[in-house]
Amino acid sequence: MENKIYTLSNIAEWQSITSKISLPKLQRGFVWRPNQIEALWDSIFRGYPIGAVLMSFDGVHRNLLDGQQRCTSIALGHLNPYEENNENFLSLKEYKPMIWIDLKPSHITNNHRYVFRVLTQSHPWGYQRTDNSKTLSMGNRKKALQFFNNESEVNYTALTTDKINPWDANYPIPLQYLLNIKAINKDDFIQKIRSLINIDFNNKIKTQYSNDNYVDYNLVTDDDLIEIYYGYKNYLNCNVPEILVSSDVLKIDENELNSKNSNEMDPTLFVRVNSAGTRISGEELNYSIFKAYFPESKDLVEDIKSNFISPTKIISLFSRLSYAKQNNWSYYVKEFNVNDFRKRIKDEEFQKNMLNYINNGRANELLENAIKVIYNNVEEEKYPKALVKQLLVSNLDLTFNLLVFLERNDEYNISEVAAYFSIINWFKAEKNIGNSLFEKLKDSNSWKASYLNLVKERKVKLIVKPELLRENLKNIIINQLTCSDDWADSTKKYFSNELIKYYADNDFKDDEIVNSFREFINTIYWNKSLLIFAQRNYIVEKFKEYNQFESIEDTNRPWDWDHIYPASWIYNKENIAQIVKNWKECIGNYRALSFDDNRSESNNVSPKERFSIDNNRADSFIKEDDFKYWDQIDGNYYRLKGGDLNNDKIKIFLSAIIFRMCNIYEEWYKNYLNF
Repeated sequence: MENKIYTLSNIAEWQSITSKISLPKLQRGFVWRPNQIEALWDSIFRGYPIGAVLMSFDGVHRNLLDGQQRCTSIALGHLNPYEENNENFLSLKEYKPMIWIDLKPSHITNNHRYVFRVLTQSHPWGYQRTDNSKTLSMGNRKKALQFFNNESEVNYTALTTDKINPWDANYPIPLQYLLNIKAINKDDFIQKIRSLINIDFNNKIKTQYSNDNYVDYNLVTDDDLIEIYYGYKNYLNCNVPEILVSSDVLKIDENELNSKNSNEMDPTLFVRVNSAGTRISGEELNYSIFKAYFPESKDLVEDIKSNFISPTKIISLFSRLSYAKQNNWSYYVKEFNVNDFRKRIKDEEFQKNMLNYINNGRANELLENAIKVIYNNVEEEKYPKALVKQLLVSNLDLTFNLLVFLERNDEYNISEVAAYFSIINWFKAEKNIGNSLFEKLKDSNSWKASYLNLVKERKVKLIVKPELLRENLKNIIINQLTCSDDWADSTKKYFSNELIKYYADNDFKDDEIVNSFREFINTIYWNKSLLIFAQRNYIVEKFKEYNQFESIEDTNRPWDWDHIYPASWIYNKENIAQIVKNWKECIGNYRALSFDDNRSESNNVSPKERFSIDNNRADSFIKEDDFKYWDQIDGNYYRLKGGDLNNDKIKIFLSAIIFRMCNIYEEWYKNYLNF
C-alpha cells in the first residue's frame, strides 16, 4: 500500500459520486459549527498544518476514517453560491453552507488573520466577525433581510445561496472565486481578482458598512490583495498526507460478532481516532456500533421520520424498546451507555428485535402513530411541525413510554393519550420520571390514571382549569399587586373557595396549596411551546415546513420572540416597579414574530400601535379581553412616582399580560386536552 498526499482541490473532488473515496457507514454526519469552518480556512491561508487523514483501503476503494469534518469544510470552500449545488456531499444531503472571504476587513475575527464568513440556512447573513460564535444583532439581521428581500421577496429560510451575502463584512466575495483564480504570479492574481470583481460584484453587494450603498470594491488596494495573495499561495501549497491502514483492521472478529458474517466494520478504531475531536455523544457511538453490525440498515434508519427525529435518537429509543420487549415489558429500560449497548447487540434475540423494528418498518409505524398522537386529531397542515418535534424529542424517556404503550395497545383514545402525554411532558415536577411513568402505565394501562398517581406523588404538577387560573390571578396579582415570586402562606386568603376545594379534592394538604399553585403558574409563565400552539396559524402560514435545520450544527428558529410591551422601556431604567419587572418576561408579553415582519417595526412601538390593525392582533393571538388593556398602553407609565406605585397604570399592564397568558393556556387546554 502506498500512502498518498492530497491537495485541497483533490479533497474537494471526493464529494463527487465517481470518487473512490467514501465514508464508512459507521461514520456520523457533519457536525462542525460555522466558526470551526472559518478557523480551518484561516489556518490554511496562514500556512498552518491541518493534519493528516486516516484511510482504510481494500485494494480499490478508500474509506475516510478520520478527517471528515475537515474534508467537508474544505469542499464547501470550493462551492460557487451562484451555481446549483444539488449533488450530495459525503455527509451533507440538502442545504450546504457557503464560504466567503473579506478582501479588506476593517476588523479581524478574534485570533484570526483572515476573515472568512460562513453563511447557513438559519443564518444567511453570517455571524459576528469579531466573535464568530455569536449571532448578529437583531438590528443587523433586520437590515440584511430587508436588502435580501428587496432582491427576492421570499421568506429568508427559502433564500437561495445566490441571493445572500455576509452582512458583517466589508468587501466580501465567495471563496470559490478566489480559489479558482489560477494565477501564475502576484500581478496576475491582482489583475484577475479586479477583473472578476468588476464583472460579478460591483453594484450587487451590500453590507452593514456600506451605508445603504453597494460595496465599492475599487477601494480595495493592491496591498490588500497582496495580503490575500499570500493566503492563496498557502492554499495552493497545502498538502494533506494520508495515513493508510488495511480494511482488515475494521472487521469485527467472528467470535465477537456472534454470527456468520465477519466482514462488518468494528467501530472501535473510529471511536478512538475521534476521541480528541468534536465530542461524540453516547447516542452517536451507539449508532456507529449499530451501523458496524448492520450496515445494510443505515439508509433505513435515516429514512425513519427524518423530519422529526435523528437516526441517533431512533437507535437510542428502539434499542431500549427491543430490550424491554425481550424482557416481556416487565421493567423500565434506561438509555444504554456504550458498554451496555455493545453487550446487548451481541445477543441474537436483541438483534432480532432491533432488525424487526428497523428493517420491517415497525419503527416507522410506531413513530408515525406517536406523531399522530401528538397531533391529537388536529390537521397536520394546521399544526407547527416544530411543536410536534419538541414534544417528541425533548424528553426521550417519556417518548420511550409512549412507544411502549403504542406497541402494547392496538386500541386507545388518541385524545386522552395526547392530553396526558403533553401534560406530563410540560408539567413534570421532576426531570427523570420515565421509570415512575412506566410503572404507573404498567399497573393501570391508563395515561389519565398514571398522571393522577404522579400528581399524588408530587412528580407532576396538578393543572388547573383556565377559568380558575384567570379568576385567581386577577385577584392575587392584579387586584392585590402581589408579586408572584414573593408569595407568603397568607396569600391563600385571596384564593377562591373553588380553587382551594379543587386542590383539596386532589389530596393536597392545606400547607401545600400555595406553593403548588405558584409552581403551576411558573410553568405556564415560561412555556413558549404553549405560545407556539396559540399562534399556530401564524407559524404554519409563515413556516410551513420548518421544524429544525439539520444539515449543520447551526440551529435557529426563523422567528423572533418579540416583547409586546417593549423591553427597552424596562431594561436599565430607574424606578421601575418590581412587579412590572417580574411579569415582563411572561409568555403573555411575548409573541412569535417572523424576522420579515419584525424588521418593519421599531423596538419602541407601543402595544396600542402594534395592535391597531386587526391582522396583527390575530397573528399575535390577541383576544378581546386582553386587547382592551393593550389598547390603553401607549407609553411607558410604569415607574415609581414619588415613591408610590402608579397602581391604575400597573393594573392595566398586568391585566394585559396575565389575561393573555391565561388565554394562551386556555387555547391549549380546550383545543388539545379535550376535557
